[in-house]
Amino acid sequence: MTPQHPERELRAAGALFESQTALQDMFANHVVVEGRLVTGQNQNAGSETAQKMMKIAGGSER
Repeated sequence: MTPQHPERELRAAGALFESQTALQDMFANHVVVEGRLVTGQNQNAGSETAQKMMKIAGGSER
C-alpha cells in the first residue's frame, strides 16, 4: 500500500496520464516517449522502456 496513488497525484499536478486498462488485463503495459523522457506504466513495461531509452541515448534497439 502506498499513501499516495501515483495516477491521482499526477493528475492533480496537471500531468497528462496515459495507461492501458488493468481491469481487462492485470499485466497491461504502456510506454510513452515524449522527447527524451520515457515512462512505463508499471514493472511489466521495464523491458520496452529500457529499449526505448537506449535508442534515445544512441544505443541500438533490439
